[in-house]
Amino acid sequence: MGSNLAQPSRYSRHEVLPEIGSAGQNKLRNARVLCIGAGGLGSPVISYLAAAGIGTLGIVDYDRVDRSNLQRQIIHSESTLGELKTDSAFQYISRLNPDVKINLYSVRLSEYNAIDISKDYDLIIDGSDNFSTRYLVSDVGNILDIPVIWGSVFKFYGQVSIFHPKIGPCYRCVFPQPPAPGSVPNCSTVGVMGAVCGTIGSIMATEAIKVIVGMPNTLISTILIYSAEDSNFERIKISKNVKCYSCSKPLEARTLLPSYQDFCGEVIGITVHDFETKRSINPNLVILDVRRPEEYESGNIPGSINIPSDDFLNQLLILDLDRDVELVIYCHSGARSRKCIREIEQLGLANVSILDGGILAWNSIVGV
Repeated sequence: MGSNLAQPSRYSRHEVLPEIGSAGQNKLRNARVLCIGAGGLGSPVISYLAAAGIGTLGIVDYDRVDRSNLQRQIIHSESTLGELKTDSAFQYISRLNPDVKINLYSVRLSEYNAIDISKDYDLIIDGSDNFSTRYLVSDVGNILDIPVIWGSVFKFYGQVSIFHPKIGPCYRCVFPQPPAPGSVPNCSTVGVMGAVCGTIGSIMATEAIKVIVGMPNTLISTILIYSAEDSNFERIKISKNVKCYSCSKPLEARTLLPSYQDFCGEVIGITVHDFETKRSINPNLVILDVRRPEEYESGNIPGSINIPSDDFLNQLLILDLDRDVELVIYCHSGARSRKCIREIEQLGLANVSILDGGILAWNSIVGV
């Protein structure tokens, strides 16, 4: 990397701000920020932090760029379809500000790697889209004593907060237990306005810069809620939970859970790329399409078996599968697959995953 991060011509609009100045810009240059996710929220976060001159930017994402991402994930493009999002992000940042050091982690963040990945960073930004990762990131921040900036989006709405172990509450203080599995639909099912991701992600990046340079009036102990439908912002004060599983304990007593997906009742999802890899190495892989018969007939993944979700358990019993068989379930976009997982658990089948994005994702990348 070059040594031009301190060039006044690039950062002069920061340096003339009394609240930032050259001292604040130096803090940004020396900062190490880890971004969880390079998707709808991660895209504006990565873009603005790289432009701001963050010295080191780590990016965690195991997914690949899909055409359906491009409506809101602005750092990716048609030219990077099918590539790892981390690689696509690297290309974007290198064009925008080649002096930023970029660390890529093309893996699923888990209880096995989260501490090692996060331990050398000053700040974590959580742009994940699932509850297990949110609880994991919150606990990692508490264990390492690192502040976490959290954001989420849903349809026309978004939320942002800062969870700072030294000062305010953590994610667990506000949400001690995850919602029931399947009770909260994801964006692939209900949709999200792309520009809302930009709004929330930009606020997350703004709060990151404020924390790094030491500005007051951040969103610590506050959740900022945005509604694009009525262009309204609302602030809700939050406080520490003295009985919190994580942050109420002494620093040395804080630990990770054995499994965050078990805690949240979530099912392991696999990308289209990983699914195709499974198909190539496991000739006995069983692929179940849980859509309606007419949907199946209109187009399906070759070799899949159609078992509609409304009679899933009965039809699955007829198949009489071995308990050690490896299963992949898919539907239109993922919602029905997740519901069927709970029925599979009754049969003691453990080696089961769902295809993230369903047939929509597979068609956009592989097709027939």
